[in-house]
Amino acid sequence: MTRATGLVNHRIAIGGRYLIIALCLMWALFERPAPFVNVRWRDGLPAETRRQDEIALHLVNGEPAGIAWRYELASPRPANIRAIVGYPYVRDTHRIDRSSGTLSADESYGTVRIWWRGPFVGVRGPLQFRALLAGITAVTLVCAVASSRSAASRP
Repeated sequence: MTRATGLVNHRIAIGGRYLIIALCLMWALFERPAPFVNVRWRDGLPAETRRQDEIALHLVNGEPAGIAWRYELASPRPANIRAIVGYPYVRDTHRIDRSSGTLSADESYGTVRIWWRGPFVGVRGPLQFRALLAGITAVTLVCAVASSRSAASRP
């Protein structure tokens, strides 16, 4: 291995370490449990239509709760909350401030881990993040090993 290649590997390894630290900080800041919301659907809505609407509105792990359904909101961005409030088949909501399109103060949280902000929003966010972190870690390790071998072989 040439000295230039060893230097490139060394720089990639150092940069990768900083990137891994930054990604771990993002993980700590942005990944949280999904909030619960209750949605009361229009009367007579077919179950298949409701299931499709749940997907479109990022509602997961639905269970009946009286005349409404209780869900974990997989993407609690303001635009998605406003979409639920304005959806034509939604009659009413609970744990959503309908006037502001935000989560209300009495929100509670489920078990699904989601990213609230950043590039990995939603249920698949944690998986996408972990795949990216694993790839960066693998490249960093390969470059660190190659760099240390290059340094050890120099006279």
